[in-house]
Amino acid sequence: MALRDYTPQRQDREYNKHMITFREGDKFHILDNSDEFGLWFAKSLSTSRKGWIPSSYVMPETEFLWFLGNLTRSQAEERLLAPGMPPGSFLVRKSQSRAGFALSVGTEDRVIHYHIGTVWSEKGTSFYIGSGLRFPSLAKLVQYHRNKAGGLCCILTYACGGAEQLVASGTFPQAKRMDRAKDAQTKPSEAKLSSILRASQKQAEVICRN
Repeated sequence: MALRDYTPQRQDREYNKHMITFREGDKFHILDNSDEFGLWFAKSLSTSRKGWIPSSYVMPETEFLWFLGNLTRSQAEERLLAPGMPPGSFLVRKSQSRAGFALSVGTEDRVIHYHIGTVWSEKGTSFYIGSGLRFPSLAKLVQYHRNKAGGLCCILTYACGGAEQLVASGTFPQAKRMDRAKDAQTKPSEAKLSSILRASQKQAEVICRN
């Protein structure tokens, strides 16, 4: 599922024509996630178009039950303070007051909300809380805080997911071999795309030196 809108920004038309433009909430069938530049070959479930997408702009819909999208602050507090929820219960949602996301963590008697800062880039998106460490994905950030408090009120324990998220969509992460073979004919050459990306990087280095 797309975490935000995406439109290719490079000046290289050859690069752009292989990329998929998408909107927040769009879903994909991932056909190949092995590209060295962090690009995945996918099929849009809304337009049926096939092409490349930046992996940092999407999230596995059924992989992480702690991501509840547009859940409000008050709804998060209601869930995390429900009877039987252990201290350290948590969820991630879209922030209502600022750009980015929010991590809501329940303690014994209250809920503490942390803003997750986000730096979006085709070359590498990063997520962070306060002035702390930066992580390449929300999943990495959550995994870190499941082992270390790292400035939070406590370590993260129980993922407070919604029942609707337990319904598997079958869109991630690896496609079956038959799916890959079927789409091989329509997949742009990896070597060609890699060549385009490397040429773009080399051009950027020349501009920097000049």
